[in-house]
Amino acid sequence: MWDMFQGVSIMISEKTAKVGFRIKDIRITKHLSQVELAKKIGISQAHMSNIECGRSHCTLENLIKLSENLECPVRDFFVDIDGPIEK
Repeated sequence: MWDMFQGVSIMISEKTAKVGFRIKDIRITKHLSQVELAKKIGISQAHMSNIECGRSHCTLENLIKLSENLECPVRDFFVDIDGPIEK
């Protein structure tokens, strides 16, 4: 039973990292620094870094704020979430 839950945890972390990578990719495309974007959505630069690296989950509220500030639909953060990360 524990192995099943460990697998779920790994799967969630991988998907969280993919969302974070998409956020970072879009942010860079928009020529914004982590500090600038973090200030705009009301979080610390450290938390922004943790979201982009997949170490922290991003709340729905923050995903909406990111979407508004990056001028992209929320769905853009989830493109290819079930496929491999492309860097």
